[in-house]
Amino acid sequence: MGTARAVVEHDGSGREPSDYERIGRAVMALAGASEAHDGHFTILGFTTHFKAFLGTPWIEAGEGLDEIFVSPGFDSVDAACEWAAQNSALQR
Repeated sequence: MGTARAVVEHDGSGREPSDYERIGRAVMALAGASEAHDGHFTILGFTTHFKAFLGTPWIEAGEGLDEIFVSPGFDSVDAACEWAAQNSALQR
């Protein structure tokens, strides 16, 4: 599985951010990056990993499936969102 730098840094308080804070900030970063795609982004959760993309796959038509299959999977939602914000755009 792929790795990504954590989106959430320490807030200076000396405490680790909660899972909800970390995921929320990661999703907000992905949402900001998705403006070029009319604000659309996709987060997929599988049994063993997560994937995220800018744009929306049109699965019924088979569009976007290649990108989903070959993209890296991540152990956390925030890592998948960070990767997508920096690297991913579904081709439509």
